[in-house]
Amino acid sequence: MTITTPIAATQPLALRVRVAYGFATLGTGSFLVVPQLFLLFFMTDHLGIAAAWASFTLLLPKLWEFLTDPYIGLRSDRAETRWGRRHPFMLLGAVLLSSGIALVFNVPALDTPQARWVYVTLMFVLATTGYALFSVPYTALLGEITGDRHERTRLVALRMGFLGLSLLIAAVGWPEVLKALGGTAKAYGVVGWGVGALCLIAMLVTVLGTRRMPLLQGATDATSLSAQLRTVLGERAFVMLALAYGLQMLAQSANSTMLAYVGKYLSPLGGNFLALYFGVMTLASVIAMVLWSMVARRLPKRTCFALGTCIGVVGFLLSVLGLSTSMAVLVIGAVLAGVGFSAGQVFGFSLLPDVIDEHRRHSGKNRDGAFTGVWVGWEKIGLALGAMLSGLVLGWSGFIPSTGEAVAQPASALAAMMWLFGIVPALLMAASLLPLFSRSLRVVEAVPVPA
Repeated sequence: MTITTPIAATQPLALRVRVAYGFATLGTGSFLVVPQLFLLFFMTDHLGIAAAWASFTLLLPKLWEFLTDPYIGLRSDRAETRWGRRHPFMLLGAVLLSSGIALVFNVPALDTPQARWVYVTLMFVLATTGYALFSVPYTALLGEITGDRHERTRLVALRMGFLGLSLLIAAVGWPEVLKALGGTAKAYGVVGWGVGALCLIAMLVTVLGTRRMPLLQGATDATSLSAQLRTVLGERAFVMLALAYGLQMLAQSANSTMLAYVGKYLSPLGGNFLALYFGVMTLASVIAMVLWSMVARRLPKRTCFALGTCIGVVGFLLSVLGLSTSMAVLVIGAVLAGVGFSAGQVFGFSLLPDVIDEHRRHSGKNRDGAFTGVWVGWEKIGLALGAMLSGLVLGWSGFIPSTGEAVAQPASALAAMMWLFGIVPALLMAASLLPLFSRSLRVVEAVPVPA
């Protein structure tokens, strides 16, 4: 059922509503993190594809999505079906994403690295198209399920809990599967099918579980896509929030892309490094997500966002130090990096509908899909650029690709891995504080509620 009003109710959401909405993040989170952790490494160390070429596989599909996301948002704003505005897009997206991500890691017997590169890139385009069809309307639902700002923070916190679970599966579960199956290209194929099945199930639960949920949807804006995009990009608070969040996605992407390389070439933990570091980081982020929702009842969201960012900066720097000192320092670094990551997820996504609300109040127009389309596209660009730049830097540093055999890497490539693992992410996180303290974001801060 759709309620065509911009004024939202403030009653607390039932737990089943929050679970139904957040469950999809088990799938979308897996799709975001598995390519970040494994795809570049899979292409360079198992398919024999040069690092520079492999890096473009991570970027090109995201550029495609960046162009299509606003259009998908506009179409979902204007759709009129018996399944509502958002859900038909989400259903199609779930099918395409799950099929595409499975095929990405199941590469047929092609003769040349170039042919393998073309295949993986096309399948990743298919998967990312599915992600766009699902994630843009899914993100728009957040502002339509409830209009209460603190309720949105709780809703996002639970959603981020599911994200944390998906990250734990990616960090601990899939590496164990790879290890048990010998870490071969066929092992990556099994992981691909497993990730595809998880994505499909999780996303279908949300599509079916929220289909009949009452939604708060205002009157649709009938202006053209280009006019709406100009309006969205002219909303300074939105631009500053997106810039801060995008810089943090760059940081997280560079760090996660390097984990497999650090484990293989730098850390004495070897194949256990990825599971340990990313597992600790994810567990810390899940716990912190619960704590952040409590802290946000007493402090403005932007303040919490900035505090978490500073903690993340320290975490990345300690992570680098831990590689050359002690396991304890490395673990502390992973914990603090996880706390910083959780702040970006909780407060980035909970501030977004607040910004959209502020726009709706002074414009009287419903442009939720246009805003979320640009937001989701920007998130993907941040993740893709971080991975692409990491691949390019590896290529420039003299990294030697292989098809599974052991290769001694030059000192320049090892130094590049170290920088991309922690120092560059710390600098990007610190840079994100500048737009976060923009004056334009003050007007959308939620007022603290006394305990």
